[in-house]
Amino acid sequence: MRYILKLVVGALALVFAWFLLWHWLMAGDVAQVEASIHHYYQQMRTAHRTMSLEADAVVSTGFPFAFGVRVTRATLSMVEGEETFAISLPSVTLTPLDSRAGLYRVHFPKRVEALYAKNGAAPEHYDVTFTGTPTLTLRAEGAGAANAPLTQYALGLPPQMILQMRTAEKARVARFDLIPQAASVYREIPTDLSRPLQLFVGVLREALVFDTPGN
Repeated sequence: MRYILKLVVGALALVFAWFLLWHWLMAGDVAQVEASIHHYYQQMRTAHRTMSLEADAVVSTGFPFAFGVRVTRATLSMVEGEETFAISLPSVTLTPLDSRAGLYRVHFPKRVEALYAKNGAAPEHYDVTFTGTPTLTLRAEGAGAANAPLTQYALGLPPQMILQMRTAEKARVARFDLIPQAASVYREIPTDLSRPLQLFVGVLREALVFDTPGN
């Protein structure tokens, strides 16, 4: 009995030691993602004073055998006159491809939430499920120093994306045929995303509020 107890205690001690080491190994990646969110929060507020990029939490994920950084409830929002636009991702995971170079693969959720609100009217809540999500790689500029923000992206496109869009009262499906593209060309991450944000929410409103015909 004592032998079995010693084995159990020893195994638990090894697991705890590995957790501490794993957590220490992930600390730099978590700090880099946090620094990137803070960097773009500042940059976006400079480019558009009512735009905001926030997240509820940034934590390491994948224990015991995987390494990743999970961003919970990442939200991009903007106020334009009397209108409010917002997109929220329940959870996004970044997998380190090369921590020294600050290189990460982004794993998008299959579902995002969006909001449109106008003063004096009830807010419109949208739920969107994707089939065929893009691939995205982020990297820090230069040598990728510790805590350096991720400032460049490479986007890959699938041959087709299908959006299942819903509100509390209505649902609709839209298909987008695309030109497939590998995530190989890096570009600077834009600091003013007001137009893409308006366009995305506008597509949802056209489909589910105004019933615009289309595929």
